[in-house]
Amino acid sequence: MIADQRTVTSECLAHDEVPHGERSFVNDANLVTTSDPDQIERLVSEVIAPHNLQGEFGRGGLRAEFSSVTLPDVTLGYLTYGQSVSLEIPRDALTDLHINIPLTGSARTLFRREIVDASPFVGALYNPGDAAMIAWGQSCSQLCIKYSTSTLDRELQKLLNRPVDTPLEFKHGVNVESPSGRQWLSTVKLINHSTSLLEHPVLSRRLQQLVIDGLLFGQAHNYTDDLRSVVTRHTREHPKAVQRVVDFIESDPTAVAGVGDLARIAGLSVRALQLAFQQSLDVSPMAYARDARLRGAHERLRRAPIGSLTVSQVAHDWGFLNPGRFSALYTAKFGESPSETLRGFG
Repeated sequence: MIADQRTVTSECLAHDEVPHGERSFVNDANLVTTSDPDQIERLVSEVIAPHNLQGEFGRGGLRAEFSSVTLPDVTLGYLTYGQSVSLEIPRDALTDLHINIPLTGSARTLFRREIVDASPFVGALYNPGDAAMIAWGQSCSQLCIKYSTSTLDRELQKLLNRPVDTPLEFKHGVNVESPSGRQWLSTVKLINHSTSLLEHPVLSRRLQQLVIDGLLFGQAHNYTDDLRSVVTRHTREHPKAVQRVVDFIESDPTAVAGVGDLARIAGLSVRALQLAFQQSLDVSPMAYARDARLRGAHERLRRAPIGSLTVSQVAHDWGFLNPGRFSALYTAKFGESPSETLRGFG
């Protein structure tokens, strides 16, 4: 091992306290299962990242599963092998940016001068040009995300309003337990489970924009300080605009139709409003609106007489058309299910 190697790992939480369910990231519509190592290596190399797969592939040992969702500039994949394997990524094989986040188990990545011990709380990020060796644990299943490097560069230039001369480079450890990390991962999950939404070009672009900006704002890289300066300037210039939007949302969270409407209320461009909200409240305008709707639903469930209404009715009234997603968001925020609140268990 190289003498000055550093290890990035999660120490604050046990590995069995999984913050996001494994199967929730599986897209069953195109799930591939195979025991053929050559097939899974070829498929994952084509869709996600070029690599060499190594392991002891005895008869019936490999039980690989892979599914993916592809947007124009972002690809999401679910991958598990059902056994311990090693993946080698040759130097310069990667031309895009990649992130692996274990949903179960763990995986260790050896970069040239750094080790990332990935768990459900810390992901491993691979910059273009990185060479790496990945020791993939037997019980490990991972969410694999690929970003177009050219798209990230263009978005960064728009945010900074100037050319980007030095290549964008992220830190190898990805924190998915921070507020911004959770928000970003929630959007990724929404995309993976809302393939019908991706058939609409406008919605597809908006969702992709969220996961791109979520990465640029939420994870550390060599332009983080520059972005913070831009955000701080927008906040200093537009504090009243942010407050106008907050007041509008709080007056009736269900009246929020989209970020474009909020931008018009603020008198700003969508981008300027997003930057101002990011610095002031550490959330996007639409995430703030969703949180307000959750708070409203919680209060109604808490005060409802037993037998007077249903969870589905409350979810619909507060703008959540998918009861399952409402339940998941609600439970994550309040530490109990909507039905528990309704029954007075809170």
